Amino acid sequence: MTTAYLINMACPTCYLSLMQSPRSAVNRLVFCVNCRAGGYYADVIDDGKALTPEFISNNELEALLHAMGSEAE
Repeated sequence: MTTAYLINMACPTCYLSLMQSPRSAVNRLVFCVNCRAGGYYADVIDDGKALTPEFISNNELEALLHAMGSEAE
């Protein structure tokens, strides 16, 4: 996995750096790979809104990580 998707913000639950979905996504997301908390990029990063617990499902997390790995190749 590439660090290009890490953002300079930590999950308030896990204290891990949050990831962002690929820029090609229609509605960019930020999320924690550990607890799956997240939100829409604009809401969380630009507007300072809190992360939503379990914002993405395990299947969505797998798909995002796969897409991010494929895009980096």
